[in-house]
Amino acid sequence: MSCSIHPRLARAPAASRNSARSPAAVPASARPARARPALGLPAPGLPAIVLAAVTVSLLAACPAGALPVPAESLRTVVVTIDGIRKSEFVTWNERLLSWIDSTGVYLPLVVNATRGITEPNHAILWGSGDPGQCLNMEGHPAEPMHFELLRRQRGLPITATAVVTGKQHLADATIHSCHPDYGRPYRTTMICATSGGPACLGDQTLMQGPDSLVMQAALAHLAAHDVAWMGINLSEYDFICHDIGLVCCQGDTACYWRRAEDVYREAERLVLDELWPFLGTHPRYAGRTLLIVTTDHGRHDDGVLDGFTGHGHGWLPDSTGCAPTCPGCAEIWAMFAGPGIHIGYEAAGTYTLEDIASTTEFMMSFGNPFQTGVPIAEAMEEGIASGMPAARRRHAMYLE
Repeated sequence: MSCSIHPRLARAPAASRNSARSPAAVPASARPARARPALGLPAPGLPAIVLAAVTVSLLAACPAGALPVPAESLRTVVVTIDGIRKSEFVTWNERLLSWIDSTGVYLPLVVNATRGITEPNHAILWGSGDPGQCLNMEGHPAEPMHFELLRRQRGLPITATAVVTGKQHLADATIHSCHPDYGRPYRTTMICATSGGPACLGDQTLMQGPDSLVMQAALAHLAAHDVAWMGINLSEYDFICHDIGLVCCQGDTACYWRRAEDVYREAERLVLDELWPFLGTHPRYAGRTLLIVTTDHGRHDDGVLDGFTGHGHGWLPDSTGCAPTCPGCAEIWAMFAGPGIHIGYEAAGTYTLEDIASTTEFMMSFGNPFQTGVPIAEAMEEGIASGMPAARRRHAMYLE
């Protein structure tokens, strides 16, 4: 893929960070209450302009407080279960919720405020900021991603970072950015795990994954190399939830939904039964790895456009701008586990993909001069959150 940025004559306004809806499928009263420990942070109230006044360089200058391991030796693995709509996630997520209750922090209110498509949302999640793209296959992001920043700042070899996915187009777009000071010389190890497509589609379609193949490749790379940062994209759910799933089920919606749930539960199993035990027992990663589990986007609400089989804020055919925000696509979630993260805690704030990326940077103590997100103080143990400048803490806690 050529290193080009798709021009945008107009961009959709970012969705309000306070606009995320809690899904009706599972009311909060139906789940056990999670403790919300006092963080000892200043009360909210600064205007939003404060964020612009605090330079990102302050982030890199702040040590990570009481992090139980040196920030420079902390590793991060970011897992995306690709394209699961929140209404289904809260119906099927009992294993993940049970795990995070005893392991880390659940953030039920996260939004991808500007996009709703795989490539730009992963670029944002991995630190690049909004690439100004509505659709997939529009070129590399303009600003560097975490692996480029880490490799340049710390002199890491290419094997020390990796992206593992079943989506070839995601691999092509995010192997590096277009930034002249980063880009190809600081590209990541890119592992694209594909297999023969389902028999119902004939011989012309490659399977994205399956997820078991993606996880197998990720674990093999982690075992063989000293990895500081890895992104794992479990893409099978999104693959089968497009029209492909209906084709293979011959239009039988009950079959389609069974497949969707089965694939989600397999992704959940791979995280909980394979990845997490590996990270907890391997001598390079045990006790020094931050695990983030999230998704890149949801799906259209029922009755919107093509409904559940489609997603994205950007679907305008003239490519002159991005479509209006799609709530079903925008409302997502995240979970954090590892050193310095609260245990058994459900966050109250509403956050963005940029905030997740900024939290990675803060916890690992590396700089990103392009970052517009804010570290999520609510996810961190108090001693670590106190390492942020007060203005940033107030902004991060604006819904507290």
